[in-house]
Amino acid sequence: LKIMESLAAKTPVVATRVGAEGLDLADERHLFLADAPELFARRCVALLSDPALRQSLAQTGYEQVRRFYSWAYVETQVHRIVTGLLDDARPE
Repeated sequence: LKIMESLAAKTPVVATRVGAEGLDLADERHLFLADAPELFARRCVALLSDPALRQSLAQTGYEQVRRFYSWAYVETQVHRIVTGLLDDARPE
């Protein structure tokens, strides 16, 4: 949840692939993924030294979290699933 909380706070994220596993996030679009220590450090330095990159990554990450992990989205998906289950359970 740390990644999602950071993105929801519009904070750019550098994470490992294992740390971001299962999240619908794209490397270099929503966050930076880096497994090797050298690459992790380079990506942190890139964010610290480039305000435009930092802002861009923070914004796209935030938009992804807001779109797919908001309560409104979850509510819509749960409603769709429950409705489908009820439709399937109705006798013909």
